[in-house]
Amino acid sequence: MSTFPDTLQDLFRPQPDALTLYTNKRSPCARRVRIALEEKGIPYHLVEVDLDNRYNHSPAYLEINPQGKVPAIALRRFRGLEDVSLYESNALTEWADEQFTDDGPQLYPSNRLERFQAKQWQEWESRMAEDFWRVIYANSRGFMMRLRHNETSYRELLDTRYPERPDLRQKLWKTYDGSLLSRSETVRRIKNIYRAFDRIEQHLSTCPVAEDGKRYLVGGRFTIADVSVLPRIAIAPFAGMLSSRWEKSEYPLLTQYVRDLGERPSFAA
Repeated sequence: MSTFPDTLQDLFRPQPDALTLYTNKRSPCARRVRIALEEKGIPYHLVEVDLDNRYNHSPAYLEINPQGKVPAIALRRFRGLEDVSLYESNALTEWADEQFTDDGPQLYPSNRLERFQAKQWQEWESRMAEDFWRVIYANSRGFMMRLRHNETSYRELLDTRYPERPDLRQKLWKTYDGSLLSRSETVRRIKNIYRAFDRIEQHLSTCPVAEDGKRYLVGGRFTIADVSVLPRIAIAPFAGMLSSRWEKSEYPLLTQYVRDLGERPSFAA
């Protein structure tokens, strides 16, 4: 049976008198929650969850999030709130915005139509995520595995780490050898991603330039729509998309949008 270090119990123990955020630097979902907390100015204790070693499936972490995913938040004697663990990124950002109304700017618009539009972008991003995840995982992840291991050492690693999970070993091996996605599925998903880029580019062309000289997805100001969409778009270069000068010239508004939001301190955190 796969085992986890005993130290994880201490690593994942929620910080007392604090809001503890469990995250992973590669996760757009986790990043949006951290951005929301930064924008609101809410203090938090950060815990990086090692997804490569599947520490998110350790008993210690499953006590925080039974789904074994990031992000998650654990409250322990924080501002008089109930001690509780919370998860699901869009639910977390909405909870933070509504719970801490006196902290920082309001991220979810008060105008009903704009709030609806912002949530539309959240739903749209969640559908887009599946294509992003599969293309990046199949392409970039497999490449990195091949750099670190030859075939023999990688098979031995899988057998040692997951002796009772043949399904997982098969999935990880297919990722390693590049067969996780068929060519037709890869093409289909990449086309879906570029259609998403087209959609944002077209939408930005209809958005007014705000007083700060920038464009935002909803209401002419920075909202949860931007917090939700930008982290996903920002990982496109890891799949070889939006990384060349030619491609950036095809999406001038989207490229500028990513650059503008990337300058916010919350996005650099």
